Amino acid sequence: MTKLKINPVLTFAALAFLGGFTANSASAQSMDKAERKCTSREEVNLSVNFENQIIEVKQAVTYIDDRIKEIEAIAKESGVGDIELKGKNVNINSNQNKYRHQMQGLPEPSPTAVSLNGSASFSLENGEQAGAFIEALQNKGFNINFRMSMNRQCR
Repeated sequence: MTKLKINPVLTFAALAFLGGFTANSASAQSMDKAERKCTSREEVNLSVNFENQIIEVKQAVTYIDDRIKEIEAIAKESGVGDIELKGKNVNINSNQNKYRHQMQGLPEPSPTAVSLNGSASFSLENGEQAGAFIEALQNKGFNINFRMSMNRQCR
């Protein structure tokens, strides 16, 4: 069996090199973190849903647009500021579900009435006044879904 001879000079040089390498890379990483710029982005979204609205065909075309105008006015009144319409959808169905009206003791809808389902989605500048806005919408009978998220990005 042969004995392995360790050269102390080479061992010291190798350890010094590796130690310097890890120290240099650690300081480079800490400098990278210090030089990185981080930003936060807040996203505030609100959806308003309109489900099973029994209305006349003539009203169905403008129903969502009229509600959007009303929502925008409520936003200004409640101090939210500007809101941006992100999207809307409308589904008009001629099935008025007459049986539901009969079972609930409601008068039968007119022959030209339709069932409307739809939604409108908005983006808000910030969520600081969202509580007052949500309360005002609920007081007016709107069915809402509110979502707020924040993302932090560093470069």
